[in-house]
Amino acid sequence: MGRPERPLDPSTGPIARFAAGLRELRHAAGSPSYRELARRSNYSVTTLSEAAGGRRLPTLDVTLAFVEACGGEAEEWRHTWWLTARERRPAAPAAPPPPPPAPRRRRYGARVLGLAFLTGAALGAGAAFTVPRGNGTGS
Repeated sequence: MGRPERPLDPSTGPIARFAAGLRELRHAAGSPSYRELARRSNYSVTTLSEAAGGRRLPTLDVTLAFVEACGGEAEEWRHTWWLTARERRPAAPAAPPPPPPAPRRRRYGARVLGLAFLTGAALGAGAAFTVPRGNGTGS
């Protein structure tokens, strides 16, 4: 006999409620071991155990294999799976998130105008500017 399943509260949400239903189906089938269900369904013990674990919704294929291995109605469970999948989706946000702040732009205009003013004032005062020539090595 394997270890006991962890307690599951179906009122905590749609996935827990779905898993509780799978556990009830297994119990109604005579509580076969997960090893026996794995043999019947061609899925691993871990996959089937996780399907009834209530942490996440199993795939539809795993669900149907679990149900058929327990002698349940596949079409009924297909419908239940789709309803659960739709119900577990998070609701759309009430309002879109605010836009990101605009990127800051550097302001070079004042610097350029200030430099032009200083340059013009210096040239107007008769100052001479020399521009170095060559590669700056002194040769």
